[in-house]
Amino acid sequence: MIKGVFFDLDGVIVDSETYDQQITANCIREYGFKTDPRVFRVWIGASPQFDAWSVIRSMMHPDDDPAFFEETIKKYHEIKRGEIYFPPLAYPDVVKEIRSLNDRGYKMACCSASEPWYIERALQQLGIRDCFEVVISGRDIERAKPDPQIYLLALAELGLKKDEVIIIEDSTFGIKAGKNSGIRTIARVDHNFGMDQSEADDFIDSLEEIENYL
Repeated sequence: MIKGVFFDLDGVIVDSETYDQQITANCIREYGFKTDPRVFRVWIGASPQFDAWSVIRSMMHPDDDPAFFEETIKKYHEIKRGEIYFPPLAYPDVVKEIRSLNDRGYKMACCSASEPWYIERALQQLGIRDCFEVVISGRDIERAKPDPQIYLLALAELGLKKDEVIIIEDSTFGIKAGKNSGIRTIARVDHNFGMDQSEADDFIDSLEEIENYL
């Protein structure tokens, strides 16, 4: 019997991945860089510990100065992410479904690689922070996704067994983390970035479809 649902944040609750990619594209356009913004898709689902820049540098346009390019992108993102307002980024089904799960007594955890302030702001602005008994950020763990630590920690904190929980993820690393935890992992289908979601146990296009697994 399912008693709990664990959610990733970015790409599951809010479409912040599209927002982040647009920030990068805007920065590249404003500063006249020649690097293709699509190389930054390596960021999607990655943890703070992952050295994405080593991959990005290898794919940069040779006309762009590496040090200036990296410094500019980082500062631009810091400013824009600090201004982020989450309600317009929320998938239409999110608040209603999470509220419904909470009202029916399901235990929920938000397990995200993002910074604590970012996760808290998202959940507070969406008005669903009280629905999550457990919130775990990338700063709360030593081993990032695809390691299962974040999900095993949520399991322990909520006192649930693996067969009493489902995980909702979207990124390749996140799905691997869910599978590595031994918990049934359902992917919110990615229609934008071509992520490899093949390891997921099942697929949904809307959070309302979670009902089929409860």
